[in-house]
Amino acid sequence: MSGLQQIYGPRLDCHTIRLIKLLPPALESPPDNNDNNNDEGIELELLEFAISSAPPYCALSYTWGPSSAAMEEGDTKCVYIAQQAHKVSLSLFEALVHLRRTLGDTYFWIDALCINQEDVIERRIQVQIMDMVYRTATQVVIWLGPSNEYSEEVIQLVRKVAHLDQSIIQQFGSHLHASCLCMHDLPHPEAKIWQRYLELYELRWFHRYWVIQEIVLAKPGRAIAHWGPWTIPWEELLGGSQIFLPDRLRKFIFSNIATSALHTLPVGRNALRIGLIAAACAPDSTTETPIVDLSTGLQGLHSAEHVLLHLMRMARDFECSDPRDRVYSLLGLVNHVCKERGLPLPQIRADYSATCNLATVLTSVASSIISGSDYLGIICHVSDLAYRQTTGLPSWVPDFIRSFNYAMGRKALFDASNFTIRGQRGYSISGKLLFVSATRIGFLKDWSAVSVAGEFSNIPSMLRVAAVTNLPAGVDRIEALWRTLIWDTFGHGHAFDEHPAPTYLEPPFLSSFISSAMQTKSGEKDLDQAISILERLQLSTLGRVEDLASTTTAKLLEVLRAASRLGATGDFNHSQLGIPVDAELYTSHAGGVMWSQRLFALDSGYLAMGPQSAELGDEFWIISGCPFPMVLRPVRQGGGYMVLGRSYVHGVMHGELATEEAFWTHICLV
Repeated sequence: MSGLQQIYGPRLDCHTIRLIKLLPPALESPPDNNDNNNDEGIELELLEFAISSAPPYCALSYTWGPSSAAMEEGDTKCVYIAQQAHKVSLSLFEALVHLRRTLGDTYFWIDALCINQEDVIERRIQVQIMDMVYRTATQVVIWLGPSNEYSEEVIQLVRKVAHLDQSIIQQFGSHLHASCLCMHDLPHPEAKIWQRYLELYELRWFHRYWVIQEIVLAKPGRAIAHWGPWTIPWEELLGGSQIFLPDRLRKFIFSNIATSALHTLPVGRNALRIGLIAAACAPDSTTETPIVDLSTGLQGLHSAEHVLLHLMRMARDFECSDPRDRVYSLLGLVNHVCKERGLPLPQIRADYSATCNLATVLTSVASSIISGSDYLGIICHVSDLAYRQTTGLPSWVPDFIRSFNYAMGRKALFDASNFTIRGQRGYSISGKLLFVSATRIGFLKDWSAVSVAGEFSNIPSMLRVAAVTNLPAGVDRIEALWRTLIWDTFGHGHAFDEHPAPTYLEPPFLSSFISSAMQTKSGEKDLDQAISILERLQLSTLGRVEDLASTTTAKLLEVLRAASRLGATGDFNHSQLGIPVDAELYTSHAGGVMWSQRLFALDSGYLAMGPQSAELGDEFWIISGCPFPMVLRPVRQGGGYMVLGRSYVHGVMHGELATEEAFWTHICLV
């Protein structure tokens, strides 16, 4: 019998759990702030109970890896169970030292110790009852890690922010002035305490997949965070994270702290995400489900697979050591939500065997969602080729990794395949292959980069691409350009994205376009090239537009000429050009939409936006049951197509090409 078998005994079933008790240390000595004493040995007693009759216990929520960047991955220490040494992570060891001092008489449930991690069958069984384990716990103890010299001050600031009304936080985001913070007894934006504040919310605990269900399933008011000796209820920790919510405020306060990642990734926001997931899982939740609606063609959550998809999308910025836990770590929550809403429990089971990898799990999830809805919206979530990390995953299956976002809309705005009217034209799934009915829009014939650090990167190149399109009579190419760059949606400050984007965005677009053109090193040359392209565009529209001077092309040409006369120095006043200063109204929205994308011209005359991995010759298709046009690449060996990602093609997003007369053919996505 192995050492682990002696420690754990018979395999647990779905009605039984193990709990541990921390035995008192042999000698007592005064603690320091982080309990860094009495760690010469942690002795544990491991006991087995029926979950229905278990004594009151605390469940520990912690990070398996290092709790901070100061720790090394793989650092371990030994604890003793039945006088046998058992290795645990340094993070867990620190938590045990702390718990022994503060809650020594309590029973604890700790996954790494209460489940035999080397028994894949026991792991699968216990993962399936995680919802009961955390719902039954009298308290969930969150171990954030050791404190530092700033912890007390940071906790006090968190409490202040947590007790501010959300409307005040929104005011901060609107006014962006230090005095607004000072009026509410908050530090100046340049105060160093804000860096420590951000460091708290970037601790490793906030990035772990498993903590989501551990907190959401905790009884209200029973989750308490421990940061060294300092404690704070989860509700206050969540409230303190609201400072990260208004995007402009987040950049205003933390712009001198974080790197450029602050503009693209949800730095500090994972606490907010846990709060949003908790709200979505509540029995009386009215949370919108746009991603599920987009994926299934239905409204709301109608199956366990829908619930899982909703949670996977919301949790995409979290991390786990075993990639399969992107799915398995959420199953307890899915079980809980399904029980609350009277839905059948999920068929998927945690499988930690060597024959089951992440690609297998994700393909099964995607296939179930497609089969349950006869809709192919799930393929819209596929990441750009440049950001895919899952080996062996079919190109049509999304992996929901932390990556740059694409324009999606917070409501199902598009229906390129005209599914609402025409319905599904047919599909089939065979293992890793998805056979679909589709019609081709065109081939990629020209492209331009659009954005660097949120600013327009190459004005002449963008105008060149817009100029080679062949849009219908009366459609202004520059208006089509500014709409295409933002996928013709606008969601800044609104509950739902507006579509079409409001016309009041046109002047801010002109302003941002001019600013970008005049602030480049080759500003004068760029201006001259842009003017030349626009003059040719204007000539091409003669006789096709009644009021030529009112077109967006004419307006942009006018301000470019004025800017050229002022000199391409960047030292000018927008009012001299007759356009508004607030370019950020457009760029703050466009910056998030344009990340990791390019502007495309198709051989069929259409203007499009799509994944940066697309190359000349790649193909744009409308796929039956898919709301977005998809960019595909022919596979030379074996045939079929690789999915590169979704796209916006101006003029085809509402089924204009998905007619009975269109040439529909069957293609294979690999």
